[in-house]
Amino acid sequence: MGDRKPRGRTKSPTAGRPPGSDVFALYGLSASDFEVESGGGKSFLSKQRLVWMTVKHRATGRTVSGKIGTTKKGADRQHDELLRVLLGSFRRS
Repeated sequence: MGDRKPRGRTKSPTAGRPPGSDVFALYGLSASDFEVESGGGKSFLSKQRLVWMTVKHRATGRTVSGKIGTTKKGADRQHDELLRVLLGSFRRS
């Protein structure tokens, strides 16, 4: 037992990242006013992993979309970052 490798700690699902509703509150927006579609996959040409997202404001019908390159482990973090960037365009207008 002396030469056993110590077990790693399990991370809680919310450790280190804010929940999705906080992103809306950060910009003073209501999550119920928006439709968010997102997904991920690999680029056909470059074989790079991507996260894509489309955000639609229900009241005005305005749609903003984007995609960002990511890694397999960093997809959740990049998903939150892309949501922040897209919601920032609604805050400015």
